[in-house]
Order: sequence, then C-alpha cells, then structure tokens
Amino acid sequence: MIDAGATTDSIDAPSSAVVVVSVSDDDAGRSSSPPLQPPSRSAATTRRSTRTVMPRHSSLERMPRLTIEHDAADDDAKATTRRRSIALRLDGKAWLRVEPEAFAELGVSSGDEIDDSRRAEVETILARVRARLFVVRSLSAKMQSTAEIERKLAARDVPPDIAREAIERVAEYGYLDDAALAGQLARGMRGRGYGRRRAEQKLRERGLVGADAVAALDEAFGEQDETALAREALGRRSVADDADRRRALAFLARRGFSAGAAWAAIRRAGAEG
Repeated sequence: MIDAGATTDSIDAPSSAVVVVSVSDDDAGRSSSPPLQPPSRSAATTRRSTRTVMPRHSSLERMPRLTIEHDAADDDAKATTRRRSIALRLDGKAWLRVEPEAFAELGVSSGDEIDDSRRAEVETILARVRARLFVVRSLSAKMQSTAEIERKLAARDVPPDIAREAIERVAEYGYLDDAALAGQLARGMRGRGYGRRRAEQKLRERGLVGADAVAALDEAFGEQDETALAREALGRRSVADDADRRRALAFLARRGFSAGAAWAAIRRAGAEG
C-alpha cells in the first residue's frame, strides 16, 4: 500500500521490476544528492606527500661538459702580439682562455662535467696562478719592492687576498727581497755622488721604508764623512765668487747633502784653489 501523503517516482530498472521511491513532504524541496563532505585528513596528507622537489642537478639534468682546444690563437684585437693559449669551452660555448703555463694547475680534463661550484673553483685557481705569473714576469724585468708590486696588482684589480698570496709565494722563491733592493739602491746613490737625504728619498719613492731602509742607509753612509762626500760630488765646479758659491750650495742641496756639509765642502774647495 502507498501512503497517500507521499509522492511516488518510478525508476526504470534493468529488469521488468519497478522500483518505488517514497519522498516525504518534508523532503520534497530538498536535493536528493547527499551534501559534499570535506576530505579526510588522511586523504589530504596522501595528496601532499605525492609532491616532490627536484634537486638542482637531478639525474635527468646533464651538467655542462668541458672541451679543451690546445694551441688556440689569441683573438684579442688589442693584443700587440699573437700569443698561443688554450681555450676551455662548456657545451661548445666559450668559457676561458688559459696560458699554457697556467693550464696544468687547473686540474681539468676534456670531458669533465662542470657544475657551478666547480666552475667558480677553476676560475679562482686561474686568478691565483695569473697573479703569481704576473709578479714573476714583472720582477724578471726589473727588481722591485713589495709595495711596488702591490700597487701593480691593485691596478689590475686583483683581489687583495689573491695579491697577498702571490707576493708571499714569489718571496719564497727569492725573487722579492726588500732588504736586498734597499741596499742596492743606497749603495748606488752613494756611488753616484748623492747624499744620505737624497738616497732616503729615493728609497721612499720605491716603497722602501722602516727597518730595511734604515739598515741600507746606515751600511752605505754610516761610516762615510758627509763633508768628504759633498766635496767629491762638487768636483771641479768653480767657487771663486759669491755667485759660484751659491750655485754650488744649491747643487749640493739637490744632491741631498746637509747645509753644514755643503758649506764645509765649498770652503774646502776654495782653499784647494
């Protein structure tokens, strides 16, 4: 029996049977679909756990590969000479040009895979080698002080730590010796007829100050009679009248002799006739 207060809907079933669904008056205006339920915590957790973060260099991402071209001509248009160099390329793209004498210290081989950290390491090694080679070449052309080499490296924008390391390494080779340079300069100034003050100025201009400079000046001038040195420097210059004597005094002052030693040398020259 069907309740008179209910509404009857018929739904065709696969068979000939008829399925009767009763809907009460209270539910007539409501949707027959059940309300959506929020996903359970376990389901959300499961979905979140499926997300993965790919590493920077995954097994699917290939790192740049190094190729090395030996005896590559330097194509720098500003270069005054055509030097030979070694070209390093990453996946065929230009990376570095390396001097043959610096290449062995880089520790790289053709076919190496170069990631960002290895690339930075190689570039730092090359900067250190180039700084050291520059110092050695500069000193082979002319004996210089530590201060002069420091100024040259700074002018080439070499970082202070790399410059300091290059200077220390070259000093270990015996190529850089401030004490020896100071002694050589002081003796040379004395031999050319200069006084101690002028020699001290020359050492200061070359960056030689402190104990090395004092020791060199004492060795070159310490036991020398300044008046005798001034008289030797004056040579055959005339001191016959006041004008001659003033010119002689100015000359000796420029040479680095004190006023007292210069006047004594002039009087001695006048007495000698």
